[in-house]
Amino acid sequence: MARAADAWLRDRPSAGHTIDAVNALVRKARDDPAINQVRQLAQLAGTSERQLQRRFREYVGVGPKWVVQRSRLHDAIEQLTGPQHGADLARLALELRYADQAHFIHEFKAAVGVTPAAYRRTDSPG
Repeated sequence: MARAADAWLRDRPSAGHTIDAVNALVRKARDDPAINQVRQLAQLAGTSERQLQRRFREYVGVGPKWVVQRSRLHDAIEQLTGPQHGADLARLALELRYADQAHFIHEFKAAVGVTPAAYRRTDSPG
């Protein structure tokens, strides 16, 4: 029985493996602008969205949706303050893979406290 238990435990992924996998997903969400839904991360992880949510809550402290939204908002802020800061907001929403401009503005304002246009007008955002 001890050998069987030992073999079973060896085949189980370690917490370190899970942490590494979750960290890789966080990096993927941060670095790949095509990732804009939790479903995509779950597919990459080969797990359900619910299981992914549990893993993120346990190992990251926030859900995968928050991580994806944060990444998209960072991309938006880079665009709004970068050399092409006068870019059309509808085009920017499309580039960042939001459903539409209104969705982009709503998420941005909920996270940052001002609309993208107001953020762009400020001299020292933040």
